[in-house]
Amino acid sequence: MNRAIQVTMMAMSDSPSSELDTRSALPMEGDPLPQETASTPAAEILNPKDGKYYLEFVSLVVEDRLFKVPKHHFLRYSGQFQWMQGIEEDTPHTLENIDKADFQALLKLMYPLYTLPDRPGLSSAEWTSILKLASLWMMIDLRNKAIEALHQQTWLQKIILGRAYGETNWLHNGYTNFVTRQENLSIEEAQDLGLEAALKLMNIREERLQRNRDQVRHNLTSYHYDSGQAADSYSTVTNSYESAVDEEMLDELTGVRSKRGSDAVERVIWAKSQNNLESLRLAYIELAERHDVISFEEASRLGLATTIKICRAREKSLQSYPTYTSLIDPSGAINSTFEEEFSVVSAVCDLYRVREKISTVPFAPGGRGKKAKKQRTPQR
Repeated sequence: MNRAIQVTMMAMSDSPSSELDTRSALPMEGDPLPQETASTPAAEILNPKDGKYYLEFVSLVVEDRLFKVPKHHFLRYSGQFQWMQGIEEDTPHTLENIDKADFQALLKLMYPLYTLPDRPGLSSAEWTSILKLASLWMMIDLRNKAIEALHQQTWLQKIILGRAYGETNWLHNGYTNFVTRQENLSIEEAQDLGLEAALKLMNIREERLQRNRDQVRHNLTSYHYDSGQAADSYSTVTNSYESAVDEEMLDELTGVRSKRGSDAVERVIWAKSQNNLESLRLAYIELAERHDVISFEEASRLGLATTIKICRAREKSLQSYPTYTSLIDPSGAINSTFEEEFSVVSAVCDLYRVREKISTVPFAPGGRGKKAKKQRTPQR
């Protein structure tokens, strides 16, 4: 290469103006990026937020535990958490009157820490916790999911949950199951149901059997049985009251002595206080064989366990009659007997149904509902 040309090129490379031209294309230290503002970080300008997976977090205190979780599902499933929008993720907010175990179960559903197929299932207790909080916070989709998951619970559990969280079908079908099933109500079940509901169910069961008994008696008369056969039939039934009482009340009758009184319930109370076997037994038989069912006032005086035993004794004696036809459908009796309770639970259930109809608004990316579609312009 020509020596003059080499010298000229070297001179140009060492020129200050050449250095300035090269550096002018790059930002100097301390200079802001072209579109950066005080409210918009540079990373967001160069890398736009993903519409689905750029999640904002919130810090929540439940009992003695601090949680930090995405806001996404709280904003998506419930209108009660709009206060989460715009708050700093490191500023804790306390959720009052919430059980920590219930909240952890809800988070386990909303934010699973495992991918399929390793994801653990939720227990019945956890689904119950989810139903509790989803009902409280009007998370209709999660509430429906919990109701579906709990369909295999016992009817007793469904009745208790139906009362608490406004699920009318569970309540009505649960009561129907107790009325129509073969086995009697246990004392433990009666305690869980409560004395009033348990007594109502026992009385509906008894009413169905009484109608069958009346039909049997009518048939005995209609078919013109001779008096001896009819007397034998009625004698068998009468004796069944005594045997049913002896069977149900054996533990209470053991070691007690005898006296009579006027009111059967009063005689039961007196005989127990006096350790009087014969009076106690006669009073129980009178309560078992009388036509009128045990009233709630009488049940309150007798106590739950004694009431349930007397009702079972009455039922056993009625079961001694042959069943010529299927027993009556108990739906009408259940609806009328539990009308007030059904009305209250149905009103709660209707609230969730109304909420379900109006909560079908499409969820905007970022979890901010309808208003999130309109982006705010950053202030300069």
